Amino acid sequence: MSSDECGLCLDDSVFGYCNDCPINLCQKCFFNHEQVVIFSGHILCPLNASNQATHLTEQIGNDIHEEDCFIHPTHKQSFYCVKDDETICGRCICSNHSKCIHDIVDLNDVSFDENLTNELMIPFEQLVEEISTLDETISGNLQLNDECKTTCITEITEYSKKLEDILADRREKAIREVLLKHEQNENIIRKAESKCKEAKQHINTTCDLITDLSEKKHERHLFVVSKRLGTEIDAIETVIQQSTVENSFFSKFSFLKNAAVEHTL
Repeated sequence: MSSDECGLCLDDSVFGYCNDCPINLCQKCFFNHEQVVIFSGHILCPLNASNQATHLTEQIGNDIHEEDCFIHPTHKQSFYCVKDDETICGRCICSNHSKCIHDIVDLNDVSFDENLTNELMIPFEQLVEEISTLDETISGNLQLNDECKTTCITEITEYSKKLEDILADRREKAIREVLLKHEQNENIIRKAESKCKEAKQHINTTCDLITDLSEKKHERHLFVVSKRLGTEIDAIETVIQQSTVENSFFSKFSFLKNAAVEHTL
């Protein structure tokens, strides 16, 4: 059985329910339910009873006591149940509101003058003032919210520009240091290279001289040269040692990342 079908006839859609059975009822079964002897005294509740004309949002044509009862259309809504906030007829008192007898008001005895009406308006006037004050606060908050957004975006942009400028400056400084280190290393290497070339050239010249003198059979000349070779060799070895020392001044270098910046990436 579907929850939106009458639990008795299983035919029409649900109009209300019996609080004692409990069972969902269509409109026909709802009005016939209390007529059955075994169901007499059961409390019946229409599902849309909250839509009666007692609610402030209803557009009211006639006064309440002139309207037909929602449950018993042949009777007028002559009474009001304070406990259940429902306008009812005399039959409703017997069928659904017998326990609310001390909370029943006869609408035919009710009168409401202009002074009472004005008193009713006072709380709403106060509420309107509160809402107006709240509206001003809300309006101010909306404006402040927009100002916060604009200020934050501006500050973020300016701060980003500062970071970009700092990063650009650090980048240029790092590049300058790399170029300087490269130049220093190259000067050291080139100096050692130059001395090696000079020593090699001196060796080649001396060897060529010895070969030439030997081919020409200049034995005395060779003798003199041979006596000078010790000094020549010592000088060349000194140059080699100096070049070795100078070349040792070369140092490998690499880029070192900023630890603080790297941690944020």
